[in-house]
Amino acid sequence: MAAGAPIAELNTVRKHLSKVKGGQLAAAFSCGVTALVLSDVVGDAFDVVGSGPLAPDPTTLDDAAAILERRLSPATSELARAALVETAKSTGVRHVLVAGPALARDAAAEVARARLVGVSVAVDPTPVEGEVSALAAAYAARLWGTEARPGLTVAVGEPVVRTPAGARTGIGGRSLQLALELARLGRAKGGWAFLAAGTDGRDGSSKAAGALVDGTSWERIGAAGLDGERSLAEFNAEPALEAAGCLVVTGPTGNNLQDLHLLFVGAK
Repeated sequence: MAAGAPIAELNTVRKHLSKVKGGQLAAAFSCGVTALVLSDVVGDAFDVVGSGPLAPDPTTLDDAAAILERRLSPATSELARAALVETAKSTGVRHVLVAGPALARDAAAEVARARLVGVSVAVDPTPVEGEVSALAAAYAARLWGTEARPGLTVAVGEPVVRTPAGARTGIGGRSLQLALELARLGRAKGGWAFLAAGTDGRDGSSKAAGALVDGTSWERIGAAGLDGERSLAEFNAEPALEAAGCLVVTGPTGNNLQDLHLLFVGAK
């Protein structure tokens, strides 16, 4: 995870380190089974959601080993590879998608249209992926660049945070890190706001679901006596955003449908 592996790679490895993931739980049942699935992954692939304990696994032990070798040091990957097991390739379990990221996105847009009278609300159909610093730069262009258009854009996805080996890490997660990056890039700029929050109500090691920032957030962090640049460098976004009054705390929601991103551009 620290090396920036996306969820599909993480779960490929997880499945091959488990006795229940990768369809292996299905062997415990002697009756017909139907799985009702809440998806938190792009494409709603049943074998990836929760590492697919009841779903046939198209990935192999060799796939998992290749990921370890690509993402980890040779010594660590060799140690992990020794623990890998093969997964189930057929299970006979029926899977039904109950909800997924697209439902969360569309529901948020529906609420926004009902409450924000006179504000244009658009849905971004492209799943949000990639490293948070690169994503922050892309969002900056949409908020303040030539492509900026007044209104609210709703998106969902699951970016990653890549931490250098040996880096000091504090309290936070991908949503808080992304929000703090946008607060820095948009400091002293008016007429914008950005929300990043996990639909499960918990962002990484933080107590918060995410954060809501605008052009005044970075200044408020400094006014509280905290160093925003250091907070970013140490992946310690929660204290800075809490001091600025930007945290969004919901408590556990009982669902996980990826992260919700709301980008607001005010009228010129």
